[in-house]
Amino acid sequence: MAKALEERLEEIGFSSNEAKIYLALLESGPAPVGVVLRATGLYRVIAYDVLQKLIAKGFASYFLKNGRRQFRAENPEKIWEAARAREAEAKSLAGDLGAIRPAPPAERQALVYEKISGIKSAQENYFRIMRKGSKDEYLMFGASLQLHERLDSFFNYFHEERGKLGIKARLLFNEANRPYGELKKKYKPVEVRYMPESVITPSWISLYGEMMLIGVIDDEPFAFFIRNKKVVESYRKYFELLWKLGKP
Repeated sequence: MAKALEERLEEIGFSSNEAKIYLALLESGPAPVGVVLRATGLYRVIAYDVLQKLIAKGFASYFLKNGRRQFRAENPEKIWEAARAREAEAKSLAGDLGAIRPAPPAERQALVYEKISGIKSAQENYFRIMRKGSKDEYLMFGASLQLHERLDSFFNYFHEERGKLGIKARLLFNEANRPYGELKKKYKPVEVRYMPESVITPSWISLYGEMMLIGVIDDEPFAFFIRNKKVVESYRKYFELLWKLGKP
């Protein structure tokens, strides 16, 4: 559990040592640096340096008790507050940078995204062309249990935003992923089906408009993002064949 939480903290910008110390302080409560050293195995000079960085970012603080510093983790809500602030700044910066970037020379495009953070970025490309009231459908097939064990909260966010735009979705899950598939039924408009138990896919494919994502959840997650009308149309036909085989 601790290792998984460390990885998730790293995905949102914590360094490995920052994640270790923050979790150690959350578990221990206010504590002197010695407790941090024993919990993390870090050298004292490194631990002090990381603690100062956490304090500067607002994720930790300290007070004096009997002349000794007692370090404490700030409320985890601070992480969400910082993320929202970064998101607002990132949107503003993206707008400013977009004004100086030349338009792409062609519609055809293929990009590779690495790690969990890259997959999230690849998926959010769909929002670039989704428009409220559009008749285009968002299609997805092959979602594995491993995918949603690691990224379900993100995909809930994605489908919530899609639903607000009124974009219809058809989602075809692996049978073993039924619990997560059932959760997606609340993000209407949506239809959910399941592939035969004999069909197990470690990768998944999603389509919308002229965009397509092919993703793999493995020790080193990655995704291909393709923008090509002919390629997407061929995979859309493949989806329709599998959809007919799917069961509610």
